[in-house]
Amino acid sequence: MTHRSSLSRIALPLALSLALVACGGPRPKTGNLAELETLRDREYSAEIRKPAADEPEPNLKRLRQSANELVKLSDAYYELSLESFDERDPANTEARAKIALMYYRAAENYARSADARVRLNQANQRYQEQLSRRNDYQKRLQGEQELVTLLETIQTLFKRNEELRRSLDSFEERAKSESRSIYALQEARIKKTEAEGLKAPDFAGPKFNEAQNLLARAETLYNDEKFDDAYQTALQAQEAFKNASDVSRAQWTEEQDKLLRNTESQAIYERAQKEFGVRNAFIDARGIVVVTSGIFEGRSSGLSNSGRTLIDKVVEIAKQFKNHSIVIEGHTDDRGDDASNQSLSQARANAVQDYFLQRALATARLSVQAFGESKPRFQGQQAAERDKNNRVEIIFRGK
Repeated sequence: MTHRSSLSRIALPLALSLALVACGGPRPKTGNLAELETLRDREYSAEIRKPAADEPEPNLKRLRQSANELVKLSDAYYELSLESFDERDPANTEARAKIALMYYRAAENYARSADARVRLNQANQRYQEQLSRRNDYQKRLQGEQELVTLLETIQTLFKRNEELRRSLDSFEERAKSESRSIYALQEARIKKTEAEGLKAPDFAGPKFNEAQNLLARAETLYNDEKFDDAYQTALQAQEAFKNASDVSRAQWTEEQDKLLRNTESQAIYERAQKEFGVRNAFIDARGIVVVTSGIFEGRSSGLSNSGRTLIDKVVEIAKQFKNHSIVIEGHTDDRGDDASNQSLSQARANAVQDYFLQRALATARLSVQAFGESKPRFQGQQAAERDKNNRVEIIFRGK
């Protein structure tokens, strides 16, 4: 009866899952994410989340706190993996689920260590009671020896858990090192974009090339999983790009002053800053730049209603000032592979160009470029921050 019941509990969810797939229902979860959800559904999950405040014994409370903290980290990465799963991003789904799985297992080990400590305390108490009665209960000597053996076994288990804890500390340190290097690389790429905007390749060529070489070296170190070295090299690249920007800034400023002496250029610049703000309307080596983020439906090339409203403001400027050509640059964030991001950025630039043509802008004034994820402008790994890099930059150039 028990085996039949167990088989029913397994067979029914499996049958439902297969039926959903056949009917075009939700996609089944596999790999690390499926394994994580199986662990989370077990009854022991409640033990892991048992409040640490309820434990009076300090060491036991510490173990409970560690389990609570790690399961929260697991929950956070689980939510991120579900986001990636919903976005059909299998690489990030598996990577985040793997981290969540490791945190969950570590939390489970801490919880089991707490359980072992409870049993150890109970066993120690019983052992002391047995010792006080040894003289009166010689016949129970064998039982006491078994108790000693049990204590030794539990102590061995606790020692193994301590070894696992040290291993987890090492893993956490590695994860922190990797995360730190990712942020440093992203910041270096942003510094590169800023230096290019100041025409550092032209005005400070040797310094800019030195910075590019450092960035390439940092990316190689990261790919080789030498995260600490990648972090330090990325910091050097950031500083080198900053130096190149500092060297080129004076000549760039002089050049932009000449640009703004053109009455129409100055008018476009002032109008763009009024409509889009200082952060999203500026001058760099390319010309007068307008940054438009959040104008697409998710990670697609389809313009949203609010996106069309924003682009219409650019159209008004372009129609008013006709002596400037317009370059449309497509960009993405760093989710997805290089090839798909390059294709998406091209589609986005083409979509904006098509919208301009529908609004009767001359074809001869328009050109498009696509850069994929290679030129980030905004830092951060949270969804809202990364979405800002899903953008089109529109550049007005004087003829």
